[in-house]
Amino acid sequence: MSKKHLEEQKLLIENFNNWINEEKCGEKESDESNQALEEDEDLNEIIGISAAAYASAKFLTSLQKLLGAYNELSKVSDEMIQDPNTPDKLKQIASDVKEAGADITPASGEVAKDMPLGQKLTNKAINALIKKYFNIDANIDVSKLKLPAPSDAEQSSGEQPQQTPDAEPDDLQLRSMQGLMSKDKEDRLSQLRKKYNK
Repeated sequence: MSKKHLEEQKLLIENFNNWINEEKCGEKESDESNQALEEDEDLNEIIGISAAAYASAKFLTSLQKLLGAYNELSKVSDEMIQDPNTPDKLKQIASDVKEAGADITPASGEVAKDMPLGQKLTNKAINALIKKYFNIDANIDVSKLKLPAPSDAEQSSGEQPQQTPDAEPDDLQLRSMQGLMSKDKEDRLSQLRKKYNK
């Protein structure tokens, strides 16, 4: 075989090996990117569930307050309607308001029947109502999520040297902001204490 032919064979083998190595690297990169995508999807799902659970909890709390207020309004309206001393105009307004609010409870459906009125809804009760009526499990398992750890390069460039809380700054302006006297005055005070505490 000629020297030129040998060199071409070596180049072909080398290119083939490079091509194989690139394929393997691509597989690793795709595995890593798939894992990152799965973690992102998990995080997005948790955020979505959390947002839905939060909105549902706010809705249920508001609904419970509204139902409680309507019940109180109904009692007061009934008393006003039955009281012979109440002016007719006020009786009419109380009757109209009671009639207008009468749609709240039926419109709320089964949720209104399960709501404890006259007491505060606990988180446990809210979560149970959310799960029962909205089919949202607010108990989120975050164990499968991994928070990204900053690389060493990011830490070294992003971190600034932290001052210990006991360290006193030398700058006069910083010392005055912290309520400390100037370094000169502090040194003089230290000298006087040593002199008179002997």
